[in-house]
Amino acid sequence: MTDYPTVEAQDSDKACIVTSEKPKFFMIEAKMGPNVWRPIGEVYPQIEQTLSYREWDQAKYAKTRLKALLLGPYKNQVKKRPIRILKIFKVL
Repeated sequence: MTDYPTVEAQDSDKACIVTSEKPKFFMIEAKMGPNVWRPIGEVYPQIEQTLSYREWDQAKYAKTRLKALLLGPYKNQVKKRPIRILKIFKVL
């Protein structure tokens, strides 16, 4: 896993250091329209898939697996949509 960057900003006599925190978990979403994304479970309920992942590698593997299913066995049954991995930093 990569380290998350540290950003330093300086304004005359003031200095600010901001570090980005690691994401808490990752979700896979499908695009339903312009700026409208929905969880995979809502878009493809017939495909059994975990909704969130703790590691980036697990989410990436699940996305690849889902794309393979949409191009393979489910090719003519469901509409293929753009898929992304969303990083969730804080749970509300």
